[in-house]
Amino acid sequence: TSEIDTSFADILSKLNMGLMGDVGAEKGPWSIGVDGLYSVLEDEEELDPVPIGFGPAAVRQGPITLSIPRVNSSVGPTDIDVESTMVIVRVAGGYRLYGRQLGGPDSHRRLDLHAYAGARFWYLKMDFDVKIPPVTIPGFTVGATANLPINGGRPVDLGDATVPSMTIGGMSQSFDDSQWWIDPLIGLRFNADLSDRWSVFGHGDVGGFGIGSAADLTWEAAFLAGYRVSRRWTLGFGYRAMGIDYEGSAVQLDAVQHGPQIGAEFRWGAGLPDS
Repeated sequence: TSEIDTSFADILSKLNMGLMGDVGAEKGPWSIGVDGLYSVLEDEEELDPVPIGFGPAAVRQGPITLSIPRVNSSVGPTDIDVESTMVIVRVAGGYRLYGRQLGGPDSHRRLDLHAYAGARFWYLKMDFDVKIPPVTIPGFTVGATANLPINGGRPVDLGDATVPSMTIGGMSQSFDDSQWWIDPLIGLRFNADLSDRWSVFGHGDVGGFGIGSAADLTWEAAFLAGYRVSRRWTLGFGYRAMGIDYEGSAVQLDAVQHGPQIGAEFRWGAGLPDS
């Protein structure tokens, strides 16, 4: 169990691979879209050696007493490599609830509001590689005495025994666990052309609702501004946030991911007139 509050710079420094994008199609008031995110984060850590030891102690077995001195050693350093894979895919169909043309009769500017419903697929996997070197126990000397009804009642020295140094343990092992689930969702999205060049668009949805193996709650919100650089290309920038409250057999999540977003949009079909 871990509580994490990490910055974009920290995540970027651990990023092995990341992809994000979406594709959509519209015909009349109907639309369909697929939005996906794939990321692989890697990190490695070397934990400092942990001191261990035993003794001094006197071990009695019948009339025999063994005197064990203090023996010190350490475990480590321990190397831990962690790889986290996340896949999130949203598939949704939508219907235009409201649409109107902005500007004059020859304008291509529009204001549209769509409702959509669909599902969000989640897949999380964690891989751990743990390496612990063997532990060396140094040699030590054990003294032995016996309480016998001789020698005037004083303990009889049985001499010393030397225990040689030994090497035990050590580990190099991999562990992994994964979980996937599907959340139903409903949401709204909009787009508005502020001018021939500038536009704003965004979406928000909620889902999960604890149905079956789904999350208790999942939500997403994004708002972006776009600048049209050509008929088919628009550059966008904005902010995106996603939250989830989920408890599964292998994964428990109560998390919010959020941060700036930049990207580019390419339009197929009629698009907009050149200007």
